[in-house]
Amino acid sequence: MLRTLACLLLLALGAQARSDIFLNREWEPDFRVLASSLLQAEDGEPSEHPVFTCVLNLSDLQLRRCDAPDAAPIDSLGGSCYRAEYEISLEIFQGKGQHQRSRASRYLHQTLTLDRTHADVENPRRWHHLEVELAPGDYTWWVEFQDLQSRRHVRREGTFKVTDLTGCKQAISGLWLLAESDSQAVDPLLARPFVEERGGAHPAELAVFYQVWSRGGDSLDLHSQILDRRETERHKRTLLRWFPAGLTRNLLQVPLQALGSGDYLLELRLGDQKAPKRRDWREGQEGKDRTGPARRLARFTVRWQGEPGNPGDLDRAVEQLRYILPARRFRELQEALMSQKKALFDDFWQSVDPTPENEVNELMGEFYRRAEFADRRFSWSRFAGWRSDRGRIYMIYGDPDEVERSAGDLDEPAWERWSYEESGREFYFLDRLGFGDYQLVLDPSR
Repeated sequence: MLRTLACLLLLALGAQARSDIFLNREWEPDFRVLASSLLQAEDGEPSEHPVFTCVLNLSDLQLRRCDAPDAAPIDSLGGSCYRAEYEISLEIFQGKGQHQRSRASRYLHQTLTLDRTHADVENPRRWHHLEVELAPGDYTWWVEFQDLQSRRHVRREGTFKVTDLTGCKQAISGLWLLAESDSQAVDPLLARPFVEERGGAHPAELAVFYQVWSRGGDSLDLHSQILDRRETERHKRTLLRWFPAGLTRNLLQVPLQALGSGDYLLELRLGDQKAPKRRDWREGQEGKDRTGPARRLARFTVRWQGEPGNPGDLDRAVEQLRYILPARRFRELQEALMSQKKALFDDFWQSVDPTPENEVNELMGEFYRRAEFADRRFSWSRFAGWRSDRGRIYMIYGDPDEVERSAGDLDEPAWERWSYEESGREFYFLDRLGFGDYQLVLDPSR
């Protein structure tokens, strides 16, 4: 039975997953906006300097052959040059509703010329820093990214606060999460930012850059804490450190292997600054946390290949197996005591591991990657995307070879048709109510 199930899983999931049609053709680019700040000191007084870091993945850009008539191959394999073009716009507002006023804006137009296709680019990430000067206060921001070749665009938005540092004795800057650093003199504007990577290709350590301002020099307790989604402490440490007068640059190394996959919140506090009872976990809500001059937060996500998206939520990981397990085996796993459930869960994935000689279970990693993607792509209202009809088909069959869709109108609901060439399967989804709940139908005319 297990051998048969392993064969079915290999056929359905595929040991080598092809590129996501939704990510690369039909869905929004993998575009991140990281809000942080640096401290500046003029005339003996500190001030906060907001910086927005926009991170994009080259594999999401539409590349075109350079249109120069004399463009020659650039390598022995006959590769040609490729070009991508995009725009990034930042707008910052203060106030609410009709009284909201624009306080700052930035615009960036970028053209990239590459000497190979995006599949072969060694460093697929590009990032741009947009710096602004703002008075202390609460602000709302939005950033829009547009790929000028494909005309796809995506918008990110959130809130943040510029802290009033006038007269403060000590302060800490925003936390800069960096993918690599080997020196405390690192410049965060030049270092590669840390973001969740597809496939879990993370560095072993997370480097956290921050500045500390001290008016006259002082010995202060530096509290560092890492919490998971359940606000369980995964790291806690207090060090007594001497901070000289003025601005100092500091680096904190966080081992990622000890954390595992999941969403985390990093908190740094100086002196006797107290931590709140609860935090706001929503992305882009930095201003809602009400951090003060001596307390800063940063959120980050780790996704290791071969692990469920959130291994701390074992019940969720087990529940998602309903699509691939026989009913009796699934019920046995679902109803097991928590003390036995983890062992049964591990036993199942080990039994279908296509490469047991390796530490990584590619089949398990691909299945939970699909589950995470289904949540991002097919969620609507408060309904989890992996539970939807489209999410179920995606988790079982993967990326369709072709997606045809209609946005619908007053007379006809929106619909999608997914085609899988190798198996000859086609699936039709209909949004009858117009709220984004696409239901699987046998006859698209109904």
